[in-house]
Amino acid sequence: MPSGAAFSATMISIWRAGTPYALAGRRTGGMLVDTVVRVLLFACLAVFGSRTARAEPARAITFDEAIGLAARSPEASGAAERLAARRRGDRRIGRWAGTTQATFMPGGIVSPPSSRGFEMQANATHTWSPVRTAARTRSAARAERATLGARARAEALRERIEAARLWIELFAVERQRRLLDERVAVAQARVRATVAAVEHGVARRIDADLARAEHAALASEALELEGRQAEIVRRLAEAIGRPERLDLVASGPLPAPNLPPDSTLRGMLREVDALPEVAASRIAVTAARARRAEARARTMPQLVAGAQVERSAADDWTLYGIVGVQFAGTTSRGRTDATYEEAIAAATNDLERVRVAARAEIERILHDLDHARRTLTLVEDHLLPAATDLRARLERAVARGEETIHPLLDARMREIEARTAHIRARADLAWASVRAWLLLQEMR
Repeated sequence: MPSGAAFSATMISIWRAGTPYALAGRRTGGMLVDTVVRVLLFACLAVFGSRTARAEPARAITFDEAIGLAARSPEASGAAERLAARRRGDRRIGRWAGTTQATFMPGGIVSPPSSRGFEMQANATHTWSPVRTAARTRSAARAERATLGARARAEALRERIEAARLWIELFAVERQRRLLDERVAVAQARVRATVAAVEHGVARRIDADLARAEHAALASEALELEGRQAEIVRRLAEAIGRPERLDLVASGPLPAPNLPPDSTLRGMLREVDALPEVAASRIAVTAARARRAEARARTMPQLVAGAQVERSAADDWTLYGIVGVQFAGTTSRGRTDATYEEAIAAATNDLERVRVAARAEIERILHDLDHARRTLTLVEDHLLPAATDLRARLERAVARGEETIHPLLDARMREIEARTAHIRARADLAWASVRAWLLLQEMR
């Protein structure tokens, strides 16, 4: 179901173009039918127009607000909360590793009866590794926290980039819809002019049918663009963490970040290891190696030291010292090594994959930036001035009676298409510039 504004625009379009009976002028009874249809359209406009007037005002959002809210989206804030939880948990890691065991064994002699009496044995031992297992555990935890931090930054960057893209798309589609309304108005004028030419016998009926078909195609395009705008608004509202706000409109100008010269920019952006996603993958390799070192320390020979005390039935007390070495089974150690070696290989392969993807994205940004600049220059220096001059010349020619209305309508349509291309070129340049700017902010 179209919105009240969209329905009203469609009804006005039909009202201006006229009903089929009035446009064709085929029979006298058509005038009565046309009058009835116009009354019904007026009623529909009154109903839906009143609904639109009572609707809540749209929520204007600037580019800076969009990327600022995206940085606090559930995805980005969730990554930061996971890192904070990990920091709190890692504070409980002790500085000394090892296992302490205490054993108490009460008993007594029951036979022969002459020797009956209470006896007891108690011992306590502590096991530790000579290769500083605790230090390796803290090192692995530190690397894992660094990985989570880099991934939180990468997630926040992705959210900002997506919000920036959606805001720029919303900015462009809003203006494209207004320009499309102008194209619809020109198509309506073409329908009226062609129908009048048919009535005067200077045009064919097929020409009027073609004009109506063009008008219908533009109306369909307008409906499709309305649906696209609704989808962009929905996704932008979700990206900024406000899914209930389905009335967003882009406020303010397109972003125009200051970028360094192309040669400097190219060199800076190609330092892909500074990107958060690449940094996260690189630190993940370090964390995998740290976990392997920690696991190996736990399977190394362990030193055991302790003491044991015994009490005999004759109330004699004996004290022993305990010193020993524990060895882990070779099967357990071999399997542990194989598991962590596989994890290191997987992390290394993932790092290479992320690096390749980052380099490809950098090259795509640099290409898009150059292409968008050249396109905008072409539109501003050639396409738009030529279309504007042609329309102005034809307007003067029509005013002097030297030309008919049809070439002027074609020129107006062409000028609107050039203005639409200008909006698209500006949006493409803004999008390429913002991508480069956001990446540079993270790499500095």
